[in-house]
Amino acid sequence: MNAVPVLFMEDVFIILGASLLYYKAFCALVSSGRSDRYENPPTYGLCKLRIGKGSCQRSAAKQVVYDIAGGRTTLRGKDSRASCEEISLDQLDDLINVVRPTKRTKPLRRDRFSANHMDINWLIAEKDTWGLGQKLLSMRFPVDEIHLGVIEGYKNEIEQFVETAGLLFYVSIRDFTSKSVSFDLLFDSFVPIDGGFFIFEGKASRHQLERLPMKCDMSETAVRFEVCFVNFDGERALGNMFNLSKYSQTRLEKDWLVAYREESELELHIRDHDRLLECGWVRVKRVTVNAS
Repeated sequence: MNAVPVLFMEDVFIILGASLLYYKAFCALVSSGRSDRYENPPTYGLCKLRIGKGSCQRSAAKQVVYDIAGGRTTLRGKDSRASCEEISLDQLDDLINVVRPTKRTKPLRRDRFSANHMDINWLIAEKDTWGLGQKLLSMRFPVDEIHLGVIEGYKNEIEQFVETAGLLFYVSIRDFTSKSVSFDLLFDSFVPIDGGFFIFEGKASRHQLERLPMKCDMSETAVRFEVCFVNFDGERALGNMFNLSKYSQTRLEKDWLVAYREESELELHIRDHDRLLECGWVRVKRVTVNAS
């Protein structure tokens, strides 16, 4: 750990330690009979580092910008002890301070390989009796992509996390709690880019939903979104939500409605299936035939 700051870190994979050790039988197996040490909440973290092949000279270390690309923060269902180094929470905090981006901008390569992830599965979170998921959220990791399952005990932490996360390019929220995480908060944080997505399963009004296709369409990017309707009024007129009148051509492909303009490289693909609205802008190359 002491050597980490003087190296150029290409990628960082951080796991808050023993996140699922409430599976006692599993713990006893992986801990080689030392399960007694897990009777209390863990006081350590697991950290897997992939170090860049070319390390920096110590004299130049201060000039290195420790901006992380491709980091992933998650709760896991199994222990990766064989490939991880055990560190203290103080060391983990020091590491976060080292790798925290110096500024918040769009991913340098604008693709998912350069995005930092936050992933908390709701099935795992429900068994998180030690509140490790809340701790992950409270650490305010710099992220570009989030996959969050919302349960009642996580709602406030998730809203506070999203509020301070800055720009998000890949959003997936599954929330069927009594009062969903603010759609407007997620919407304002979301920035459409090529390959980006916005997936929301929860409660949203028709007015809120109508803002999403407008924002995506104006971005002129190949972005997609999915929204699952809960307590929706049932009036899902696609023409009103997407203003299909501005498209010169429409066609049906199986259960997809495709709309496009001759001068544009983007096609709009829409499918309204039961309570799930799927939509995406697909970049295509049109062949023009010159009249001879």
